[in-house]
Amino acid sequence: MGFLGAICGAISSAVSFVGSCVSSLGKAVVGMASTLIKELAPIIDTVVTIIKLVAEHFGVLKPEDDIEDLGARAMKSDKKVEDFDSVNDYIDHLRNDIELGKDELKKMNESEKLACKAVGATITSKALSEKIGVEIPADFWIEVGKHSMNYKETLGLIEAYKSNNMPIQFADYLKGNMGFTDRVKNESIIVNTYKAINPEMSIEEIEDKVMSMSSK
Repeated sequence: MGFLGAICGAISSAVSFVGSCVSSLGKAVVGMASTLIKELAPIIDTVVTIIKLVAEHFGVLKPEDDIEDLGARAMKSDKKVEDFDSVNDYIDHLRNDIELGKDELKKMNESEKLACKAVGATITSKALSEKIGVEIPADFWIEVGKHSMNYKETLGLIEAYKSNNMPIQFADYLKGNMGFTDRVKNESIIVNTYKAINPEMSIEEIEDKVMSMSSK
């Protein structure tokens, strides 16, 4: 089996592993985690790092928290997000009530580790959505990974959508999946965010950068 075949096999196994835990994780977590696995498998570590930094910024995760560890605990628990008043309470349950041995993660194969990272990232993303009051969809994180976006860009966009009380439609904007009015609103948010992050860049340069993202 070649490298590509090995990657595809790992992705398929990870999706199956997550799916086998649907009764404990819930359909919403399994669905998003499976999407992240399929779309981000080769670069999931990079995206997980950014999600962790954003989660720390908003106080959703502590510096000592580990997203892969969180996912592994979730897959061991017999309770799911819906059993708690908030996602934050669910995360506290995973931290405090679910034991994970020192070597449990080390003994997992790559597919199982991939599954744990995707589940942990999903739970963290849902906790972030709850915290800021704006849904952060899976396709946002996919675009973050696809375009090698850094922490400042990612956080800047999330905060901009939050302050404008708008749903995060970044992926739909890049794909052209919206009407004129929504496109103008999203373009303003995105361009202004990049201008704030890169004050030395002209509006034209920023628009060119965003256009290049749209064409990929």
